[in-house]
Amino acid sequence: MFPSATTSAGKNSSKDNAHSWLENKSFEEKAASLIRSKQQELGAVLDKLEPVLIQEKHLISDESSSGADSNDEDESLSEATEVHKINDENLVIDTSCDKNNLYFKKPYKVFIPKFYRGSTVCCGLSPYYTMTFKENKRKRKKVVPDRYFHSKFLQDTDEELVDISDMKSEIERLNILTREEPNNISVWMQLVNLQDKIGGKNVRVTTEKKIAVLDKAISSNPRNVDLKLERLQQFESVSEDSEREWKDLVFQHPGNRKAWEAYILHSKKQASHNISKTLKVFERCIQTCSAIHEGSFQPKEPCPDVENDMMEIFAQLVHFLSECGHIEICVTLLIVMVEVNVRTKNCSSVSDVKGFYESGEPLLGEDKSSGWEPWSLKHKKGGWVKVEEPEKMEVSDDDLDVDFDKGLEENWLTMEEKRTLRDLLPLRTNEECEDPARKVSFDDIQGFIFFVKEISSRIKILRLLVSFLGIKIENGDSFKCISQLCHISHSISSQSLPGDISYLRLSCDPLTCPCGLLPREPHHTFLCKAFDQLRISCPKEVTTPVSCLYLDYLHARLIGLSKNKNYKQQLKHSHKEAKKIARNLLQSDPMNFELWIKFANIEAIAGKHEDCKKVYFNALCMCKSQRDALALCGSYTKLSHEKHSDALCLALGALGDNQAFADYLQSKKGVTSAVVLRATRNLERICEELSCLYKEVDDSLTLKASQFADAVCCYGMYLKLTSNLFVPQALQPYIVILRKQHSTGSKQAAIDLLQVHNLITRLVDRDYKHQNHYRNAVLSALDDFPENPLFATQLCKVEIGASVASVARRLFGTLETPLKSIYAVYFEILRSGHSSGTNQPTTTPRILNLLERAVTVHQSDVFLWRLYAACTNNPDDILIRATSNCSWSKAIACDRIRSSKQNIDEIIKFTKDKGLRVRTPIEEVRLLLTM
Repeated sequence: MFPSATTSAGKNSSKDNAHSWLENKSFEEKAASLIRSKQQELGAVLDKLEPVLIQEKHLISDESSSGADSNDEDESLSEATEVHKINDENLVIDTSCDKNNLYFKKPYKVFIPKFYRGSTVCCGLSPYYTMTFKENKRKRKKVVPDRYFHSKFLQDTDEELVDISDMKSEIERLNILTREEPNNISVWMQLVNLQDKIGGKNVRVTTEKKIAVLDKAISSNPRNVDLKLERLQQFESVSEDSEREWKDLVFQHPGNRKAWEAYILHSKKQASHNISKTLKVFERCIQTCSAIHEGSFQPKEPCPDVENDMMEIFAQLVHFLSECGHIEICVTLLIVMVEVNVRTKNCSSVSDVKGFYESGEPLLGEDKSSGWEPWSLKHKKGGWVKVEEPEKMEVSDDDLDVDFDKGLEENWLTMEEKRTLRDLLPLRTNEECEDPARKVSFDDIQGFIFFVKEISSRIKILRLLVSFLGIKIENGDSFKCISQLCHISHSISSQSLPGDISYLRLSCDPLTCPCGLLPREPHHTFLCKAFDQLRISCPKEVTTPVSCLYLDYLHARLIGLSKNKNYKQQLKHSHKEAKKIARNLLQSDPMNFELWIKFANIEAIAGKHEDCKKVYFNALCMCKSQRDALALCGSYTKLSHEKHSDALCLALGALGDNQAFADYLQSKKGVTSAVVLRATRNLERICEELSCLYKEVDDSLTLKASQFADAVCCYGMYLKLTSNLFVPQALQPYIVILRKQHSTGSKQAAIDLLQVHNLITRLVDRDYKHQNHYRNAVLSALDDFPENPLFATQLCKVEIGASVASVARRLFGTLETPLKSIYAVYFEILRSGHSSGTNQPTTTPRILNLLERAVTVHQSDVFLWRLYAACTNNPDDILIRATSNCSWSKAIACDRIRSSKQNIDEIIKFTKDKGLRVRTPIEEVRLLLTM
């Protein structure tokens, strides 16, 4: 833009007209020097004057002004050529305000020239160059307001102003709190979350603000892991290179389980994820925690529960290996861990374990296995030792059969599933085999071996081995990574049509379930051998827990067989086997009342109610202490009170009458009203006495209920059998005591409160008249244990027929955890089947909406992704998203093969590149189909 004295824009420009603006007298040297001198003289006077704001006029004329009269333009041009004289005493008021007056804070002392845009001429260009300007011809769309308005929308402007002021005051309050209480983590997190409301649409700027707030919070709390994890989560959304940050986190907090679990999850989610990289993170975590546990490494912050943290990380490792398909490595690792932690307590060096493993000695569960300790004694003495070659394992060829009526993909999936179920145990021979990956070297498991000292941790390792081989012991399984809906997860593989979920089984067949309750016969034989060898050679302090776990395994096997009427012969055979083992254990330790309880439960599951009563009565007549009597009677109340009502009434009456079990149980003394009144008062007195001492009870490490919980259960059961009182109301004072201790994080209170809630939900009637009482009992239990599978499934079944299903949806619809998401979807599946009237679930928009929200929040949950793909009509897109988020899951890869059969070669190649275990080459199936 240059000053111009050209004529109107419509006239043709010439060479003279193009440079006529230079004749303006305001550009003469005398005028410029005069203006400069006058400005210097009046500088002091002008600085003292107050500025006067005058409404600004347009300095640049619009294109519409080009059509004005030529007379007006000539007058303005003539005025621009005059230079007015300025007196020292007077000031010039600029009526046509120029922006330059405001910019330079001093007014011009000449009449201000106007600037116009030349239509075709530009200074500095040759005359024959012309310029054109295009107008924007886009018309704005007229917004037609709605005819009717809601009162809520009329107040939007006022509400926005109020929200802005409220947010500003909230920010000021939080800033003051962070300065006054810099160690208050919740205040910092509130300030971080508030940035989403005031950040606007630019997500990156909002994230950077959050990071700045978190940096300041971390500088005030350098030892807080939650703040650092939140910062890393925000940092990953704006930067892809965060590996160094994660390494610094675990370096600063080497004994913190939260930091390690987050680092492991980060390694799984990376785009360049590989199984070997995640296993290295697991190895580094276990080795670091093991060094802290042994004392060879002392971190700056204390790690009081490092052994329990190691066990939780180890359980996640087992689950990860099973998801990847590396079953042989997982089983070998568990067997070696049981050998060096349960079977002996003298092994404390990984080099000794390596020598034992590579020597060829039979391991736990194999024939002629003696363990690490006898081998170490032979090794110390020296000399030649005859190493016997382990017996060859029988390899069946049942997986080589192909069905010519099916395609390549279905045959490959069938053979892969058969080999996975068959090849749980690794090969221990030196001979060559078709699948060399079945042989596990010590280098594959060396980095994951550690040593524990507590008895509970040693039994957890053995329990993991039993759970992994196919048996799920519900009473003692504290690992959350295995708690999924078995009957839905394995039935996903049998889908016929996309989006059709009517095939989903709501009950589980114990013998055919791949991830269910019963192992195959070879694995059952292996577990029986392992338990027998452990009972003979393990230390004395773990003999009783091992024996109890053995009976728990047999009890769980009987439960699985009793669910199906077609397995009566197997149930009968297994009952005889379990009964024989229980008697042998009781002969060696007759005063172990925990074994008596396991023996009675085995008789009850097999349907031998009279034998169960005899076992309990004999044990009660032998016991002398109140602790043992309460434990026996408390376990007796867990059985069905309808089938054992008379026996329970006798036993609990004798407990309340000063433990006179011999008088009541052997002489068959009748129960009178006086006996009932006396027993009720004594049982209530026992509960009151134990409740006063309950605060002094230490945390339980053996997963057993305390005397107080047993006494409360006995009192509640006796009220149910002998009176019409409402049991939940009568037990409410004791539940308050348990809840108070449970809120402090007491493990013992959690075990006791769970047992009391289980009793109440069993005692409340479930008929139509008392349905509200039963719903209230289940909701009360869910308040204390919101993710308990038993209470969650009970609530789902209760709320199916409700006209307004807001209770279950309100509890599980938040989708805070993967388990809550699973229960929310499970409830909608049950409800869809009930609404259709055929009890066959159907896909509804609510189910799809829940699954979309769930996989968005919990992107690393394999079960949710598989269920989402099964419920949608277009599973390919969902499975591709699932593969990018859960690339370690072999189950998702198999689902992709079922969905897109034409891409089987690419999917198998991708699976191998990621490091997943593939047992069946696709070329082998093609060859078998051509034969």
